[in-house]
Amino acid sequence: VGSEMCIRDSRYSVQMAAQMQAHGDDVVYACRPGGFTESQCRNRNIPVRPLRIYNSGDIMAAFRIASLARAERAQIIHVHRRADFMMVALGIAIARPWFRRRHLPRPVLILHSHVMRPLGGLQRSAGWFFRKTADAVLTVSQAGREYIQERHALPPDFVRLLLNGIPLSEYATPGSPQAQQWRVSLRKEWQIPENAFLIGMVGRLGQKGQEIALEILPRLLAIEPNLYLALVGPETDAKGIRVHKERTGEDILGDIEQYRARATELSVSERVILTGPRDDIPVVMAS
Repeated sequence: VGSEMCIRDSRYSVQMAAQMQAHGDDVVYACRPGGFTESQCRNRNIPVRPLRIYNSGDIMAAFRIASLARAERAQIIHVHRRADFMMVALGIAIARPWFRRRHLPRPVLILHSHVMRPLGGLQRSAGWFFRKTADAVLTVSQAGREYIQERHALPPDFVRLLLNGIPLSEYATPGSPQAQQWRVSLRKEWQIPENAFLIGMVGRLGQKGQEIALEILPRLLAIEPNLYLALVGPETDAKGIRVHKERTGEDILGDIEQYRARATELSVSERVILTGPRDDIPVVMAS
């Protein structure tokens, strides 16, 4: 379950679903229709069910989740978006008596925390609620695990560590023919010299400090005149969710046009590549 997440969390959750599916598990992804997550699932042939959770207080969403869990006879519900935790937990609590009456396995609820933030407000009360409704919390770092345990007074075996993995098989070994081919191809696409000193960053614009790299680029060019800067990643709103241009009234962080304008002001526009979102990150890393 992930009603709509930031790009990073969406990619991880979709990759996880694809790997489970490859292992022979029956997987269904519930997410907001028409969003980035749905498109990623469809690209990987992962079945999708429409689910809208408008906010952490959307009580009707709990009943939609309960209905979805019953329809799919879900055995494991894996939730990736922090704002969805409360309503999904409530929805699964509503659905469990239905499973019990039919002597079906009790749905297991896993909350996957990708950031070092509380699981919910009123932290001790939230800890009590999730101990009653969820089966485990996964974190992506030891620091995050300790943070959640302390903030919510959760037992150590309830909060578990699952590091984000990198599929190394998708990446080319530096210096290999494949890496060289990708390097030449992408530098040609970006119109930068083969011998250029290229630095870059992959991540959501406006949330990873790319503006600092842009501001110091003139000083770096004074040291290395053959330098180029590539910034790869989507524009996002204030919550880290990818901006869809057709939507209005969003607080856009890392607006690509603002970056281009600032590069022009700094007289470095010819040395800055702003690609927007890309799915070929192994190729980017080889460039």
